[in-house]
Amino acid sequence: MAYTENLEQRTYEAGSTLVQVVGVPGMPGSVEPNIGTQYLFAIMDKTDKDVAQVATGGATEIVIGVTTTKSQHLKTPVAVAYDGRVPVQAGVALAYGDYVKPGAGGKAVVAADAATSFGICVEPASAAGVLATVELVLGR
Repeated sequence: MAYTENLEQRTYEAGSTLVQVVGVPGMPGSVEPNIGTQYLFAIMDKTDKDVAQVATGGATEIVIGVTTTKSQHLKTPVAVAYDGRVPVQAGVALAYGDYVKPGAGGKAVVAADAATSFGICVEPASAAGVLATVELVLGR
């Protein structure tokens, strides 16, 4: 089970890629999964430092952390954790001790080594789409 611990967070405005309308689970019109864009790696928008977008896995992106809230409307607040242990949606199966980095859609994938990673998996994910717990190592 994914968990949070000792989080340090900042609030940004949600950019267009972080907006996804989701409803209450099981209610008519709700989108599955209801997790929306929560627990994805986020990047700083290069044209506005106060706006967060979903990471795409690009080499030149400025990774700012992992979203801990979901945003359903443009320019609404979204919390982004930059330190501590945080759940992250897995893009592939992740094992304990794997170095992770953002992949497509902001989901965690295995990094080649510590130098290219943004976190370490401390609670594995059995498959893509499952939440893993990652110890963030941004800026260390």
